[in-house]
Amino acid sequence: MNWTERLKEEFLSGWKPFEVAWVVIFLAAQIIAYVLMPDSPLGMISGIAGILCVVFVSKGKIVTISLDLFLLTPIFMSPGETISWVK
Repeated sequence: MNWTERLKEEFLSGWKPFEVAWVVIFLAAQIIAYVLMPDSPLGMISGIAGILCVVFVSKGKIVTISLDLFLLTPIFMSPGETISWVK
């Protein structure tokens, strides 16, 4: 089995119609939220990676390790930019 077949197996195998619908709906909601209230592109990528990471973790996929990198990078990049709501 070559690497393209392994990637195809990792990403596309074992999906149920409900899972596909769930992913499509929530990715669309993430994109709509970005269009209505634009944030940084890094925030958009992090949001999409977060959604995919939740789905792939629940399916037991190994690809979540690489998605965690995209999910956690903005968190590590902005430790000094926290907002304090208490004055």
